Amino acid sequence: MKKTSFISQWRKTVLSIILGSILAISVNAQSTAQKYIQEHSTLAMKLMQKTGVPASVILGVAMVESSLGRSKSSKVLNNHFGIIGKNDKASDGYKSPYRQFKSAEASYENFVHIVTSKSFYENLKGSLDFSKWLTGLNRAGYCATDQHVWTRDITYFINKYSLKRYDNLAGWQKYEVNLLDMLNR
Repeated sequence: MKKTSFISQWRKTVLSIILGSILAISVNAQSTAQKYIQEHSTLAMKLMQKTGVPASVILGVAMVESSLGRSKSSKVLNNHFGIIGKNDKASDGYKSPYRQFKSAEASYENFVHIVTSKSFYENLKGSLDFSKWLTGLNRAGYCATDQHVWTRDITYFINKYSLKRYDNLAGWQKYEVNLLDMLNR
């Protein structure tokens, strides 16, 4: 009986360690995503107000393309969107086909510039339907990998982290700014 009790206790201990590890990994991944959102949501909302591209789409694409800001391209090149182009890091031993930006903000601005230059942009400007935006980006050839997986991953982030709330916040902020401008005239 004591042997069974020892094995039972051992199983409980191992199970507790495994569950604790899974929980810690999940909490770390969630906090990484939340930290990324916190760092970049204001910029995404400002760009939405300026261009009409939803902040949820901007953030979702950036989160996927930069692996929540952990990719080498985002760290070394400030490239949060997987944008191909020139960089000067080859001399430092980092060879990459991705474009280098002076800052993450410059990368975000370049992304919305690319989006606003696409033919689908005028039809979607101001729309908050992120799935239409992702379809437009796919059809325009933005994604070089499996488009279904790319769309699925971005949709996952938009839904999991309620990124659409930033679309709504950006709309209210724009309204408030316009109202304050009118009151201050």
